[in-house]
Amino acid sequence: MRTDFTDDDAWDRLCDESTREYGPEGFRANVAPHSDPEWTGATWDAVKAAAPAGGAESSVLFIADSVTFASPGHPILVVDLQDTYLSEAEFPEIAGRTPFRCFPSALWEVENNLNLANMDWEDFAGAVDDDGVYRGFDLPPLMSDEEAEAEWEERLQEESVQAPVWLAAELGSWGGRVPSDRIRATTGNARAMAQLDVDLADAIAAASPGTQRLIARWAARRAYEVAGFADLDWVAPALQALDEGRELAPPFDDPHRVFQMGYADPRVPHTTVAPIERRLPRFLQLAMAVPALFEAAEPDPLDAALKALYAAAVTFGGDDYPNLFQEVRATFGLREF
Repeated sequence: MRTDFTDDDAWDRLCDESTREYGPEGFRANVAPHSDPEWTGATWDAVKAAAPAGGAESSVLFIADSVTFASPGHPILVVDLQDTYLSEAEFPEIAGRTPFRCFPSALWEVENNLNLANMDWEDFAGAVDDDGVYRGFDLPPLMSDEEAEAEWEERLQEESVQAPVWLAAELGSWGGRVPSDRIRATTGNARAMAQLDVDLADAIAAASPGTQRLIARWAARRAYEVAGFADLDWVAPALQALDEGRELAPPFDDPHRVFQMGYADPRVPHTTVAPIERRLPRFLQLAMAVPALFEAAEPDPLDAALKALYAAAVTFGGDDYPNLFQEVRATFGLREF
């Protein structure tokens, strides 16, 4: 609200400075400048009394008075409106709030944060300088179009320099060839399998969902076979149910129960296998094989195929998993990449 009408140009400059964007994020005050000569010389409490009640409207009022235009920096008077729509008995902290002043460049901070209740009146009133003026956060000015374009060009140049480094790192993680986007998006054991043989992973991704599901079930069975317990009376029905797409019956409704039964059944071999990562100790094949059946039952056929195949690979072990991968290629006629 304008209450001094001695300099229209100064008012226009004040409005521009108060409503422009600030900082890299382009912060801006949500205010509507009001200029009506009828309010010439009006006191702040008179303007406040005529202001619409807050709530959905506003909890703060800004006044450009004679002090604003006569002072360096043109500090705007900030008046609290919360006591116009809140009960002082219920909210005693709003009583007797004295107006303070803020620079036009800081008006967005006060307006945004008070109207959104991100900060309290005291956060700003208590942060004024000795002259009673709040000067704002220490934000860099909004960049000009030329500065923004120069920064963008600098970023592009930096990325062009870094691109070969990033590409080399990615090529290294995939064994020398970047896979398809679908394989690059994999996580967990699906990604681990793809990193063992990226060509095989891409071949499986290129297959139909039906073939992917068959690969998942085949891999689970091969894992259980090589671990030596696929034909046991409590295991074979679960593999059959998996092949037929049926719900798994107990104990295969609980992976922990399957592990317990496997360890307790004397018919299950307790053979160990060399890990794919040579620095690790040897693994029990039983422990490596059990997850394969559960992985094969996952809803996404590609994830199921990759995860079940990874479980089968670690069951075969570091020495023999390449033979498993050759076997799956031959069994399903997967094309090479």
